[in-house]
Amino acid sequence: MFDAIEKQRKVLSANSEAVISVDNIAEDEDMSYTLSREQFEDIITPIVSRFGQILSQLRSVIKVPIHSVEIVGGGTRIPIIQK
Repeated sequence: MFDAIEKQRKVLSANSEAVISVDNIAEDEDMSYTLSREQFEDIITPIVSRFGQILSQLRSVIKVPIHSVEIVGGGTRIPIIQK
């Protein structure tokens, strides 16, 4: 299931919706769920907000101005992260 979710996270970075499909999630049961980018962003908003809080705390602790933040990894392609 994790692999299916990870794959669709990537799809949602470029598309407005993705279908999460998992075969044999239970005995002879398959699962399919359509997730919109809006729903996905609602789910991850607390994590994104927490990241912003951490950056704000960092700014108040260090004495050197922060000119930029470099973000790396596949998650950086998510539109809400790019904003």
